[in-house]
Amino acid sequence: MRYKVPTELKLRTAQQFKEAFLKAKKLSSDKYYLLFKINNLDYPRLGILIAKKNVAKATARNRLRRTVKESFRLHQHQIKGYDVLFIAYKGLNELNNEELRQCLEKQWQYLAKHPVQS
Repeated sequence: MRYKVPTELKLRTAQQFKEAFLKAKKLSSDKYYLLFKINNLDYPRLGILIAKKNVAKATARNRLRRTVKESFRLHQHQIKGYDVLFIAYKGLNELNNEELRQCLEKQWQYLAKHPVQS
């Protein structure tokens, strides 16, 4: 059994990221932002942006990336039809994995319960 996020569930190209940024609405938190937009597909897509200036250590960036991907993978069935951008800000690496998972869980539940019209 494979536990990774399939390629079609990722924002991959600069054009996909640009379109998501231009049309996105914001779900905010203290240390990161989730931007989302309706993608008119039967599945969600995820894009992750973690700048080196905001999270200096590569190991911390990779830990955050893994945690976000895993949370997205577990909740993808609840948020069909959205492009989601995860943007990390300074201090995000101060959260431990469990705190980050709980924050993301709230955001996924909000998206699932409050569908946004395009």
